[in-house]
Amino acid sequence: MPWPHRHYFAPEAEGVVLREGVPVVGAKVSLTAALVKEKSEGVTDNTGRFHLAALKEWEFIAYLLGDPLYGYTLHIQAQDADYEGYSEYLVGYAPSRVGFTCDLSHPAGFFINKRPLYCVQQEK
Repeated sequence: MPWPHRHYFAPEAEGVVLREGVPVVGAKVSLTAALVKEKSEGVTDNTGRFHLAALKEWEFIAYLLGDPLYGYTLHIQAQDADYEGYSEYLVGYAPSRVGFTCDLSHPAGFFINKRPLYCVQQEK
């Protein structure tokens, strides 16, 4: 018999947005997930910090064959420019909480379609 549990489509996210090491104040930060329509949004404070709620729901099912899928993307809008901060799409269970350091002046890497990513996930 399945037991109720929370399924995280995207984790609670917190972090800082910088440009050349200087905090970006008032940047709009959003978290979207591949399998839900909801979005978590926030704005950076005077120190460039943000906090976004997790995208999750209660489930009353158990996966008998294989693990569930999850995928999420962190988006940043600052000074009339859009940045893709971080993307992760995997099989398994999303973490409940993650932290990021984002520097809009230096891409941290590239996603599958060669879009630059500007955030690095912090170890917790």
